[in-house]
Amino acid sequence: MLIPMDFKEVLIYAKLKDLIIKKSIEGAKDYNVNITITYKYKDKEQKLSQKSTIKVYSLNSISWEDKKRLASFVSANDENVRSFVTGGIISKFGDIALEYQKIPKPILQTVMVWEYFRTLGITYVQDPNSSYQAVSESNVIDYVQFASQTIDRKTGDCDDLVTLLCTTLETIGINTAVIDVPGHVFMAFDTGLTPDKLLESGINENMLIVRNNTVWLPLETTVIGKNTFNESWEVANKRYNETLKSTQRLELIEVRNAVITYPPLIYPGGSIGLNTLPNYQAIGEKIREDLTKFMSNTSQNLEVELLSILEKYPKNIHVANKLGLYYARNGKFQLAEVQFLNVLVEKKTDVSALINLGNVYYIQKNYDKAESYYTRAILLEENNIGLLVNMAKLYLAMGKQVKAKELFAKAEKLNPDVAKQYPEILKRFN
Repeated sequence: MLIPMDFKEVLIYAKLKDLIIKKSIEGAKDYNVNITITYKYKDKEQKLSQKSTIKVYSLNSISWEDKKRLASFVSANDENVRSFVTGGIISKFGDIALEYQKIPKPILQTVMVWEYFRTLGITYVQDPNSSYQAVSESNVIDYVQFASQTIDRKTGDCDDLVTLLCTTLETIGINTAVIDVPGHVFMAFDTGLTPDKLLESGINENMLIVRNNTVWLPLETTVIGKNTFNESWEVANKRYNETLKSTQRLELIEVRNAVITYPPLIYPGGSIGLNTLPNYQAIGEKIREDLTKFMSNTSQNLEVELLSILEKYPKNIHVANKLGLYYARNGKFQLAEVQFLNVLVEKKTDVSALINLGNVYYIQKNYDKAESYYTRAILLEENNIGLLVNMAKLYLAMGKQVKAKELFAKAEKLNPDVAKQYPEILKRFN
């Protein structure tokens, strides 16, 4: 409501028809419009009309006044991109996913996407007329490609490649973020880990970004045409930490939050096609190389981290048990034995250490020692189902069928599903 001689400015939002949006792919265009305002004056409805011209910029246009606007190019609901990623990338490497099940799924799938695009030959090309460095601090209208366009053209500048990676990951349910620093933009993705699980994962915390209980892994997208996933990670992490230590601007923009303010458009270009079929064998080899290096690095990091904690707190039985498990899982049974025995020096009744020692001896076929530690553990926890099953396996290996059957029956009584979980043991009794 306006009082006499009052003045008020009201923003009017126009909803564009799909036809206009599709046509905007061709570039900016002026449209003649008729604006009609309906209002009441002295209880009578009045109308005021005015003809005007509106410029609709290209679908690829962006102003960098607010960096969150890049989210409008990242649609998690782009079915064409989703089909391309799930059908053309993720589904092709199911065997690799089974081989590396210990790696968090978001990391595993991002490695697949990265190496696919690297093999496809997507490369970084800086726009000589409007580089991000030149336009990101101005009001100039810039040009950003949608993911489909970058896949088709196989080139893009830093913001195009960020959009490509963010869109492909968002469509398969991986949260992403845009990292804006002076003159440059790169990205990060949600690893699916929580801060309290970092030590267990073995990933060096200094190589990650922890914000609001989310663990982000940064990637430098401009090196996608020549560098591996791990190398891109190192470059991005270095840039992030250098900027963090300086007084320069550093902003991590979560796409899922930014799209609330800047809802994304779905590129209307249709399904994505390639002129030549990708060399899936070559891609698979690169993925395995990346994942093997990742596993090696995280494994070493975990050992170093646990050893450093024990150096400061040698009586920490929780960490000693973890280190013993790490050694056991990696076939270093003598080192595992040392850690579990150290735990029992501090606490003779530690059931985890007793069971773990029993397991270590069982794997090495030292059945008498395995029986000794299992027996000590079962006296402390007589209804431990996992232990009862382990003892049943041990007695079968020792040829003590009756004792094995008795312990397995007790485990089955405590949990009827045990029979379904261990059908191979049940067969031995028939």
